[in-house]
Amino acid sequence: RSGLSSVRLANETASPTRTLIVYGHDPIYAAGPESFVSALIEIAGGVNALSDGDWVQLDLEAVIALAPEVILEPASGSSDVRTRWERYTSIPAVRDGRVFELQSPGASRPGPSIVEAAAEIADRIHNR
Repeated sequence: RSGLSSVRLANETASPTRTLIVYGHDPIYAAGPESFVSALIEIAGGVNALSDGDWVQLDLEAVIALAPEVILEPASGSSDVRTRWERYTSIPAVRDGRVFELQSPGASRPGPSIVEAAAEIADRIHNR
């Protein structure tokens, strides 16, 4: 708890950034505000781009309409995250080069590494 409090404190004055964390493609699944991941986004100084649900299925048009400023995906070892999104330049995160892969396992499952995940999310959201 103290680690998460430290991450929150370090980012509490930052401007909230609309963030989408994607967990799958074909179909696209993302972490909604009812997921544990949404709490990590908030602790990191961001705001979830989704307004409801826990694990939300989206189509590409919905992602475009959400206009996330940052897109994050947990490392999967398959293909480069930026390459997967690069043709969708109407999405602010893509246009601005703010699509990143998350390395921390805490971004995929709750456990001791969630502090590391929250700090990594904060670094990505705030360009550090």
